Amino acid sequence: DHRVVIDNSTLAGNFAAGELVGSAGANTVFDYEALTVTSNSGETMLEVGSGTASLRNSVIFANAGALAFEISNGGTFLSGGGNYAQDASCDGVAQVLDPLLGPLALNGGSTLNRLPLAGSLLINTGVAPVLNPVFDQRGQQRVRFGAVDIGSVESDLQLVFASSFEA
Repeated sequence: DHRVVIDNSTLAGNFAAGELVGSAGANTVFDYEALTVTSNSGETMLEVGSGTASLRNSVIFANAGALAFEISNGGTFLSGGGNYAQDASCDGVAQVLDPLLGPLALNGGSTLNRLPLAGSLLINTGVAPVLNPVFDQRGQQRVRFGAVDIGSVESDLQLVFASSFEA
């Protein structure tokens, strides 16, 4: 048996003739958590062949000519929730609103990432992390301001909601 874990990672600006990241073999388990997969091109961003894959707290958006997730050869897909995808292949719901991600940049840490901007639908809307509940891609606290964000990095912004409006 083989297990591959990809968490707290940004995949951006890549081209693949087939799948960007794929699995093969009945005894392969892929665990994807807290990914930001944007601005790529290819047939499929994430694919599971005859193995098993789980996806949690990941944004797969604005990829050219691609399915977010594909199951082939009898593979099994398990959604852990908290996913925001450009089509209905992950959680059964196609997201059409821009998730408001900043440009690919060094936003702290040692690797490029895309930080959620003010008003992003990714902020505080994830589910409890499983693989790495402590740190994001930058090495920053994973749960900030009470809830986890979707994607590889936590926003530096705290959401403030008014409970009532004055006339």
